[in-house]
Amino acid sequence: MTLSRRTALFSFAAASIGATISARAQNPAPSVRAALAPGSAADQALTRLSQEDRFSGVAFASIDGAPVLARAFGLADRNSGAPNTLATRFNIASMGKMFTAVAIGQLAERGHLSFEDSALRHRPDLSDMLPATVTIANLLAHTSGLGSYFGSPLWAERGGSVRSVDDYLALVRGERIAADYDGRYLYSNSGYVVLGAIIERVTRRDFYDVMRDDVFAPAGMTHTDYPLRGVTGEDLAVGHGNGCFARPRDQCEPQPWAPVTAGPGRGGPAGGSYSTASDLNAFASALRQGRLLRRDTFDAMKAPRTRFDLPGGPLDGYGMGFGRLTVHTHRTWGHNGGTPGWGAQIDCSEDVAINLVVLCNLDGGQRPASAALRRALA
Repeated sequence: MTLSRRTALFSFAAASIGATISARAQNPAPSVRAALAPGSAADQALTRLSQEDRFSGVAFASIDGAPVLARAFGLADRNSGAPNTLATRFNIASMGKMFTAVAIGQLAERGHLSFEDSALRHRPDLSDMLPATVTIANLLAHTSGLGSYFGSPLWAERGGSVRSVDDYLALVRGERIAADYDGRYLYSNSGYVVLGAIIERVTRRDFYDVMRDDVFAPAGMTHTDYPLRGVTGEDLAVGHGNGCFARPRDQCEPQPWAPVTAGPGRGGPAGGSYSTASDLNAFASALRQGRLLRRDTFDAMKAPRTRFDLPGGPLDGYGMGFGRLTVHTHRTWGHNGGTPGWGAQIDCSEDVAINLVVLCNLDGGQRPASAALRRALA
């Protein structure tokens, strides 16, 4: 074979390999599908976490809305021995902020408000806690300067009995923005209570009705709601804590798992709804398809407004109700949720329609499970 012939064949082979690599980079779905298949490294990692009693819940992944991995692990209730199933509903904590944000976005599309409106334009009764400079966008992006009602001195007294947005509002009315606040990102549950109050004032409807009729129903979310504290059911998981919520494993001595009984009387605009993995997948698909918000509105809401470095996540940026995270070079949008006994995460790839959902009813179990799923994007 002549040198030129060999050179030509080598060039052809190199080009073919390069084209294959380029195709995979442009469309990672086939490799992701294989990486999430039964028996894959991700599947084995999730099984190990469950066997080590570090994960209990549901791991779910979809491509173009269709499930490629859907597995339940562990027990929904350790007292009764009821197992988790794909139909089990979990407390998704702050993931519910996305629902509140979508309702605000819908009101903006209908011309009832603007993201740049002063919050006081729609709730002038809150002038004792908010300056006129705080906009709806500030509340959505956690740049309002408000804190969290969990720090309210009334929380221990009233938290277990809250049932409405007005009940939550009573907990945050005493808050004030620090005089030296400079507009930086400050995660705020109280800010989302104000958003819920704005939704009720603008729509003249109950917040929970708005969520059910304008967000859950159009998305096809038939198993998502805000059950009252103490309500039990075969499809409701029980959160379990070991005393190490939000504490590094090397800085806490875990106690035996026990049901978590504390919490709000009912979830609200800042979070605390219960949902299933398939419902959250339906929510993400509805956003991708423009069935909840126009594409331009959604693009504006998930565009990062703040950037920060939190090694290991759960976020490296935040838009208006949507967190941003780069997962193995893939830009994703979604949200995390965490409260004692519960953990939740949804990662939605921006370059291809891949959704990763983890729901967990054990302290500290969500992050390693999400890490196992995310490795499929590598």
